Amino acid sequence: QIVAAALQARKEVFAASFNSPSHGIPTELWETSSSPHWKPLEAFAADDTRLELPFGLRVNSTAREDIRQICKYLNLNFRCVGEGSQKKIIALKMDAVREKKQTEETVAAAPRHVANFYKEAMKIVGPKHAIQVNGLFVQEYLGEKAWTLHDEREESAKKRAKKAEGGESGSEEEVKAMLGRFKTVTKEDVLDDLEDDI
Repeated sequence: QIVAAALQARKEVFAASFNSPSHGIPTELWETSSSPHWKPLEAFAADDTRLELPFGLRVNSTAREDIRQICKYLNLNFRCVGEGSQKKIIALKMDAVREKKQTEETVAAAPRHVANFYKEAMKIVGPKHAIQVNGLFVQEYLGEKAWTLHDEREESAKKRAKKAEGGESGSEEEVKAMLGRFKTVTKEDVLDDLEDDI
């Protein structure tokens, strides 16, 4: 009975941890994922219309550390302003802020047709896609690396390298693509080629 109770308790703990909101989050962040700041930061990371998320003075040092850890996990930046009881933390999307400033400065000094094209593009796509427009402007007009743009080719290469290191097999589509590159050669084909060479 004691062993059965212990096994049941272990199953319940496992089930609770599996069904918890921290599932899929690294173990060192499990405690942080229950922070009241997790959801707002997650929403901020997904929202392309906002570049900053300030937290007020009511956030203490423990909560600021939680915010720092969450920002690191979500690939956000943060900045602390003030000292002592007046210290505040602000979550930022620094790459987006940097590219926005760079774009604004360039557009101000650019020829009129470039500035008009940029302004009209911003009107058409709206603020929801402003980060991507700024990234494209930096990449295409200035010819520089736009850190806010997600390059699928780089990501794909990283995934392939990671799979090769870990020895993981590819997806079914990758296997089919690889198989489609090769031609099946029969014994007769080889013999015919040999006869042609002789």
